[in-house]
Amino acid sequence: MRHPEYPEYELILSTKFKNALCKLIPNETNCIEFHIKNILINGQKRGCDGFIRNKVNGNVVYISTEPIYCGFLRRYAKDLTDYTGCINQFSKSLKELADDVLRMLAKDLRGIDLNKWRISPY
Repeated sequence: MRHPEYPEYELILSTKFKNALCKLIPNETNCIEFHIKNILINGQKRGCDGFIRNKVNGNVVYISTEPIYCGFLRRYAKDLTDYTGCINQFSKSLKELADDVLRMLAKDLRGIDLNKWRISPY
C-alpha cells in the first residue's frame, strides 16, 4: 500500500516495520525492545513513530515512517523520551530503514555475534 500523500513511498505501519526488523535478526529478537505506535491524523493512517532499544548495549534509535521529502527519518536518541536526538538521517525504503536501524542498534554491540545479524552491506 502506498502512502496517501507521498505515492512514491510505501505506507509503513508499526507491525510492518517490526516484522521487517525481526526478519533480519530471527534468533536475536529478544534483544530488541519496540516502543513504536502508528500515526493517525483525522482517522487516516500516516505511518508510525517511536523508539527501538537494544537491551544489550542500550542503544536507542528514534524512527518516523511518515515520509517527508527525504524519506523515512531515523536518528540516535539518548533515551526513550528523546524526540530531539542526534543528527537526522533518512532511508528511502522499508528494507533500507530496517537495515540502517539495525546497524545503529548494533554499533559497539557486546555479547552477540555480529555475524548472526544478517545485514546487507552499505
